[in-house]
Amino acid sequence: MPANQLYHTWSDQIRQLHQTARKMLVHNFTWLLIGIYLSRKVHLSAIVNQLPGSAKLHSTVQRLRRLLQHGICVRKWYGPI
Repeated sequence: MPANQLYHTWSDQIRQLHQTARKMLVHNFTWLLIGIYLSRKVHLSAIVNQLPGSAKLHSTVQRLRRLLQHGICVRKWYGPI
């Protein structure tokens, strides 16, 4: 399944689990999960290589790094999934 199709399916599910979350948090977390799923790795650079988009590798890695450091409590978000 293409990454864009996965995004729409998974983001809907994540929004149902975290209804009060900001839209950008859901967006970034969904792309993080898709990258992990497609790359089958947990290294940010490998995850980002699987994501579509025209952003540079380094800036997308930084965005996901900030998400993991400050944006979400990983256990709380990933636990229900």
